[in-house]
Amino acid sequence: MSGLDPYLATLEVSGLIRLAQMVPELEYLFRHALVQDAAYISLLKEDRKRLHRTVGEALEQLYPDRLDDLAPLLARHFQGAGDDDRALHYFTRAGDRALAVYANQEAERHYRAALALASAGSMRPRLLTGLGEALTLQSRADEAIATWRAAIALYQAQGAADPVARLYSRAARAAFWSGDKPGSLAICREGLAQVAPGAESPGVAALLHETARSSFFNGLPADAATLCGAASAMATRLGDVEVQAEALATLGLLRDRPLPALLAALEQAVALSEGAGLLAIALRAHTNLGGRLVDAGELLAAQDHILRAAQLAHLRGAAAEELYILIQAVWPAFFLGNFQLVAEMLPVLRQLQATLDSNRRTTGLAPVWVEAGLQYYQGAWGAAADQLRACCLEAQRLDDLSNFAQVSCFLAEVLIELRAWDEAAAVLAPALTLGDRGLDLNGVEPRMLLVSACAGGGQYDAARRVLAAAWHKAGPAPSRMDARMLALAEARLAAAEQRWPDALAAFQAVVAADAQMGMRWYQARTLWEWADALLARGAPGDPARAGELLHAAHALFVALDVPRYAAWVGDRLQALAAPPA
Repeated sequence: MSGLDPYLATLEVSGLIRLAQMVPELEYLFRHALVQDAAYISLLKEDRKRLHRTVGEALEQLYPDRLDDLAPLLARHFQGAGDDDRALHYFTRAGDRALAVYANQEAERHYRAALALASAGSMRPRLLTGLGEALTLQSRADEAIATWRAAIALYQAQGAADPVARLYSRAARAAFWSGDKPGSLAICREGLAQVAPGAESPGVAALLHETARSSFFNGLPADAATLCGAASAMATRLGDVEVQAEALATLGLLRDRPLPALLAALEQAVALSEGAGLLAIALRAHTNLGGRLVDAGELLAAQDHILRAAQLAHLRGAAAEELYILIQAVWPAFFLGNFQLVAEMLPVLRQLQATLDSNRRTTGLAPVWVEAGLQYYQGAWGAAADQLRACCLEAQRLDDLSNFAQVSCFLAEVLIELRAWDEAAAVLAPALTLGDRGLDLNGVEPRMLLVSACAGGGQYDAARRVLAAAWHKAGPAPSRMDARMLALAEARLAAAEQRWPDALAAFQAVVAADAQMGMRWYQARTLWEWADALLARGAPGDPARAGELLHAAHALFVALDVPRYAAWVGDRLQALAAPPA
């Protein structure tokens, strides 16, 4: 029995403490926090310091293999002991540990506590760097950028060029996730101006890559390709796997190479980043690979990769990243007719957006256009068009070129259903310009839609010119998705010009492509168009064949649970079956 046992027993009987456990070590807890506070306050100041030091040093000696886990507790004890150096060490260690496991709010508290003890020390820029990372993972971009700028100033005063370059790259990425793409590129260029000519370091390589990435999202693909190549070459010379993987993930976005080469680069980026545990890069690589797999017509694989990226963003606690990635997952879900998944995602998108409104330069663009998409695929064309018009205006106001191009094409698709041919053509004009600049579009989709608008409006010569340009853009080996879009454009133009054999063959090719890619809604919609072309031609046997196609379309719309489309096709079938007047 130890000398403390009688005292502990007395305290337990009095109700002030209770036995918490006996093994592996005897442990008592105060029954109320106020009792603990009173006991602590009753100690003299020097006694408190000695107690804190004794406990801290005992923990160090007893648990040398658990210092990372115990770092927050050790920091508080040494701070209470007045040992600022050791308190600083453990607060820093606690911040690093929390950041490593994406406990971002906890990391912020520890770094701030450490900064209070390192007001003028050499540790300060390192702590500001960690604090900025914790802030950006909480989607507090403006605070993160300001924190990193303070660290940059301190590193510059120390003559430390590499961390200066790296922090500029991190600040630019934070600006991107906040929705400020022009600001992201401006930060990159400001950072490059600080880099000495010919300088090589991991930080410089990271900044070169980030400038490439920002250039791409600001509609400068040629600059992006040049800078990305330079970053990749420097990273290879330095053996920097992180920047190598980043560069590969960005190269996979550039459409100046064949699709198989882009897919190979992105698959390599996934393997490198996942293998090295680089979650921030892995989520980019998975997202970009998903986008290129959409081009390849591998829609289920695309959806899987993008949802994997969303899981990684959620694990990092980065709401802005998770929102952006989930938006990318919407596209393959729409193409696959998986409207239930999109409907389930919509509240999540709204919730994520709500957490970002005060920190992000946007007004909730993503949930609005996703909701508009659901309306469109359910047949509410007018409501969808109104929402997409508002989204286009907002994207333009925010100078968000990527979203502006994509939403413009989506709006044009809805306007074509509404037979608003002139408005569709007008909407597509800026999308064509951005597509030709390599911004997320390769120029085929907006041209295919413009062919449909021109053909619907009777502008056949213009439609043929645009179709020829679309084939030129697609190149000698178009992707599966591009080939499908080009065939649909040819079918619509041929039907408008009453070149029936060409139209019917092209519609048949589109339906086959839709079926192969699993695009059930589009398959049903194209079956309907094909049936209309047969009925317009009116040759013997055409009505019977049209009825078969309409029955197949009706079955698909019913299976997809889109009753308005099913009803429209059902009406066509009834009219077809009715005896002539």
